[in-house]
Amino acid sequence: MRWALTMICEDSAWRKISVSRTVGTTAEAIRSASTALGPTEGS
Repeated sequence: MRWALTMICEDSAWRKISVSRTVGTTAEAIRSASTALGPTEGS
């Protein structure tokens, strides 16, 4: 039983890590895209 609980905890931890990584990458992509579009939009 303890082994199963450990596996569940590790699984949720890995899911959180992968989600935060995905969100971070997406935010970075949006930031770089808006930076690239910034000057063009200004002029």
